[in-house]
Amino acid sequence: MTVVSGLHRYPVKSMQGESVDRVEVTERGVHGDRAFALLDVESSQIASCHHPDKWGQLLQCAAQWDGDAVAITLPDDTTVTTDSAGERRLAEVCGRDVRFIRQAPQDARYELVVADVADSWPAVVLEQMLGDSAPAAGRVAKLGVAKTNGPDARCASEQLSSRW
Repeated sequence: MTVVSGLHRYPVKSMQGESVDRVEVTERGVHGDRAFALLDVESSQIASCHHPDKWGQLLQCAAQWDGDAVAITLPDDTTVTTDSAGERRLAEVCGRDVRFIRQAPQDARYELVVADVADSWPAVVLEQMLGDSAPAAGRVAKLGVAKTNGPDARCASEQLSSRW
């Protein structure tokens, strides 16, 4: 028997989310989940806590839906939204110019650090996905963006897309 003990939604990729009483599940996953991401303006990379040296501070931010807007609580307990003022404050938190996006631009890149451990999950998955072009352990891989939280998420190279 399957028991659901709680429901959570994460309005902004790589930030803490919110506990909810109910969710709407669509063909793309939970409605409102990862509706926004941050784009590093200089590198065109999608911010991800999978690269903690660069983006770990995002895990100190919490996002929640407030009507049709997303409210983000920053590490200093101030609250911003996904407007240009919020981008400026998050740029201060992140130490780089960032923009909120709702869909990844065509040239956006997702950066993944491959573990130093041979046969680790990222190394094995990348080898399966990319074959000989997979990066060696301990290297940084710059890949197209893959959305992995939807019901059709698969670990295959055809899943690399312009969505996260």
